[in-house]
Amino acid sequence: MPRKITKAVFPVAGRGTRFMPATTAVPKELFPILDTPLLEIAVREAIEAGAEDIIFVTSRDKPTIEHHFANYKDAKIHIVYQDKPRGLGHAVLCARELVGDYVFSVTLPDDLIVCDGDNVLQQMAGADADSVIAAMEVPDADVSKYGIIDGKEVKEGLIVNKLVEKPSLKDAPSNTSIVGRYILPPRIFDSLQNLSDNHDGLGEIQLTSALDSLARDVKMVAYKYQGRRFDCGQVQGWLQANIEAGLKRADTRETLKAYLQEKNL
Repeated sequence: MPRKITKAVFPVAGRGTRFMPATTAVPKELFPILDTPLLEIAVREAIEAGAEDIIFVTSRDKPTIEHHFANYKDAKIHIVYQDKPRGLGHAVLCARELVGDYVFSVTLPDDLIVCDGDNVLQQMAGADADSVIAAMEVPDADVSKYGIIDGKEVKEGLIVNKLVEKPSLKDAPSNTSIVGRYILPPRIFDSLQNLSDNHDGLGEIQLTSALDSLARDVKMVAYKYQGRRFDCGQVQGWLQANIEAGLKRADTRETLKAYLQEKNL
């Protein structure tokens, strides 16, 4: 039976430089897919998987996120600030006090994953593992853009042996990459704290490094979910996601199809 993941963390402090100048006015996490912000879609996904506490790790320079969710009724909203851009690992560590001793999810809203049945977190919650990370196959040309997984093939995906952050193709153990969904035990915070304590102040604290350490001690599954992922951190992926949504929704489908046919697309 799938676990209920009641705590959900959303690292949303990034500046969104790929979408400038638009992100000087609107955080990229609030960019819409048709008429619904990406972050709201991600929050709904977490709530469907059982989330009762939504934890935004954000920046004081992005008050619009807080304003958007100020009167949200479907879950309790918590805000914690990451005042310096020290990487995804540090962003997750910022949520430690609010998560406490609970198993929790981490969602990167830029990764929009569209599923026909259970959403990706619901699928992952059914995995028999202490920690679960979403995974997908990527082309050779994209291997160096992702955290790459070395592991043993099982029905659900891979039992993780090792994780490598953005390796060259020749050094990559596989073509299976991490995607922006994680179900993590609270002990990940100890790994992250160790990285932070030993950090030299240069570069970022990588979540992948902490996960690599955790995988040596607990059963970690890289779960190959059923669904289609759109990289909405890139203009191209965000545009594709809007077209996909427009073709699926009843009130926009015919207008969009007619336009694409008119343009011979």
